[in-house]
Amino acid sequence: MTRLAHISDIHFGAVDPAAVEALAVHINAAGIDGLVVTGDLTQAGRKDEFRQAAAYLDRFDVPALVVPGNHDTPVYNLGRRFVDPWGRYRQHIHSELNPAINIGEAFVIGLNSARRANLTFDWSLGRLSSRQLDDATKRLRSSSHSKLKLVAFHHPVLPGPGRAGMAVINQPARALSRFAEAGADVLLTGHAHVARAELYKKAQNPLIVTAAGTATSTRLRGEAPSYNLLSWDGRELSVSIHRLSQNGYEQDSTKTFTRKNNSWS
Repeated sequence: MTRLAHISDIHFGAVDPAAVEALAVHINAAGIDGLVVTGDLTQAGRKDEFRQAAAYLDRFDVPALVVPGNHDTPVYNLGRRFVDPWGRYRQHIHSELNPAINIGEAFVIGLNSARRANLTFDWSLGRLSSRQLDDATKRLRSSSHSKLKLVAFHHPVLPGPGRAGMAVINQPARALSRFAEAGADVLLTGHAHVARAELYKKAQNPLIVTAAGTATSTRLRGEAPSYNLLSWDGRELSVSIHRLSQNGYEQDSTKTFTRKNNSWS
C-alpha cells in the first residue's frame, strides 16, 4: 500500500494558525509515504512567507514533490516578478520547477503551470507549454508499467465552481488527451480551493482528476480547509477528502477507483 497526502494552497501570509497546526498533526499521524504540494505556498511571494512555508514543509518527515502556484511569484514587486519570478521559490523550496519523484509504488511528475505574466490582465491564469507536455509524456512512457503514475500542477484542468474554478489551463483537452495517451493515471491540481475527485472518460484512456482544497488558508470558497489522502494497493485507488472540524482534520468523503487491464472505472 502506498499512501500520499495531497495538499495545496497553504498561502503562508494568509493562514489560519489552528489549521496549520492541525494539518501537520493529522498528516504526521496518518502513516503516509509521501507528500505532494500543488502550489500557492505563499500569499504574495514574499521572503518571510517562503521562509514560513519551507519551515512548515520540514515538519513532514517524508519525501515530497512540490510545484509553484501563481501566488509564488512576487505579487507586488513587478521588477522582481519579471526579472527573477522563481528566485525566492528556488532559494527556499526547490531548485527544480518541474520535478519528478518515485514514492513507493507511485511515480509523480510535477509541472509549473504558473506564469510571470499573461497576454490578458489576469496573471493568475495558468499554462502548460508544449515542451512541458512533451517532457512529461516522455517521463510517463519511460516509467514502470506497474507504478501508479500521477501528474501534479497548480491550475485546474476541468472547470469547477467560482471564478478560480473556471481558470483552467490553456488547451485543457489537449493536456488531458496527451496525459491519458502516455499512461497517466491521476492528475493532482489545486487553485480553486475546492476539493474534488472524478473519473474523466473523454480521453482515449480514462484517468482520475483530483483537486485539493485550500489546506490552511483563510481564503475559503464555500467549504472548510481540506486535503486529500490517496491510498493505492496495486488495484484500487481511494481518494479521501479530509476536512477541518472542531476536532481537527477528519475524513469527510471517499471515492474508490479500480484499475483493470490498464483502464480505470
